[in-house]
Amino acid sequence: MKYLNLVVVFSMLIFIACTSPDGDYNVGSTAGGFVVGDTARDFQLEKIIKFPELQEYIATSADDKVKVINFWATWCGPCVKELPFIDSLRYTYDPDKVEVRLVSLDFPDQLSRVDNFLQRKKIGSTVWLLDESDPNLFIDKVDPSWSGAIPATLLIRSTTAQRIFLEGELTKAELETHINKLLK
Repeated sequence: MKYLNLVVVFSMLIFIACTSPDGDYNVGSTAGGFVVGDTARDFQLEKIIKFPELQEYIATSADDKVKVINFWATWCGPCVKELPFIDSLRYTYDPDKVEVRLVSLDFPDQLSRVDNFLQRKKIGSTVWLLDESDPNLFIDKVDPSWSGAIPATLLIRSTTAQRIFLEGELTKAELETHINKLLK
């Protein structure tokens, strides 16, 4: 009888632990912001990168696209403000002509925060998280005029060696003007 009571109590504990307050079963942890049954999102937090990989992407000219590389962080108000219209460029322009990369300068240990932010804001562009502890190692290599302030946006059309670096918050019209200039 003791064993039967122990089995019943143990079974009840397992049942309670696996059931959420609304009666649904939670399989997995929500620590990363996701549970089984979540809808797949459109954004692509593709990878954590080191600067040499980003530098190679900046220098590569395999096609005639304009590359829009935006440096931002979840804690930067102006970055958060301009991110939706930078993300919308993937609908405004032909993907064979314009490619957007959002480079997060958040710390790598805040990956789940970045992931949750992208999900909440419904950002669909490819996102890379730059894992560099010393910004002074890459700031001048991105552009010598960059003070290190964000948001910052680098526009490149490698095949024509055209490059525009913009520091500070942009409007959609300003950004589109610069992109259209590079597309000519």
